[in-house]
Amino acid sequence: DVAMNAVTQLKEKGRVTRGRIGVQIQELTKEAADAFGLKQANGALVNGVEKDGPAAKAGVESGDIILKVDGRDVRNSNDLPRIITAIRPGTKITLTVWRKGVQKDLAVTVAEMKEDVASAQPRRGTPSPKEKAKPNRMGLVLSDLTDEQRKELDLKSGGVLIEDVVGVVRGNVQPGDVILAIIQKGVPAEAKSAAQVNDILAKLDKGASVTLQVRRGDNSFYTTLKLSNGE
Repeated sequence: DVAMNAVTQLKEKGRVTRGRIGVQIQELTKEAADAFGLKQANGALVNGVEKDGPAAKAGVESGDIILKVDGRDVRNSNDLPRIITAIRPGTKITLTVWRKGVQKDLAVTVAEMKEDVASAQPRRGTPSPKEKAKPNRMGLVLSDLTDEQRKELDLKSGGVLIEDVVGVVRGNVQPGDVILAIIQKGVPAEAKSAAQVNDILAKLDKGASVTLQVRRGDNSFYTTLKLSNGE
């Protein structure tokens, strides 16, 4: 289908165009699906939305899980780029997304992917650590961001710095990461302070897992941390 679409475009216009909607996605794990309130790990998890891009204009948000495109199932994160890039730019499509336990349909107008535009991402320095606190149940040493660090990261509020990772932590986190939100039972809660995050983690049952929205440099993503049954 992709090859035939390319051939048709070459015949009609002499060049191949590819569609884009301006989202960053990641694989939806079973643990993350549970945290977002989905029974099955089907769909593509949105971890970033391009400012003023097609998806942003349609109301797509970070944390949405794209389940369908015009009724076509998105089984995993690999399906979405294949479907979108094959759509003619200018076409209006319907994205079915999962948000806070409810399905929503959003109308998105597909834009053209510009092959010659390089995505330059400036690197920000890692926030400077404060006086070290004790690790929490997950083995994370957390501290509040200073106003200067928050400004550097372009955060209006919230954000909790991971100063250190102690022992074996079951999840994709590292020192210098910033926790933006905690997702439980499909509902995200802003990470406002180290004390608040530590309190939430302290109340988890043995063997429980929690999904965090994490900022690393200029990128954000979702990762699931799991407590061992002995904790």
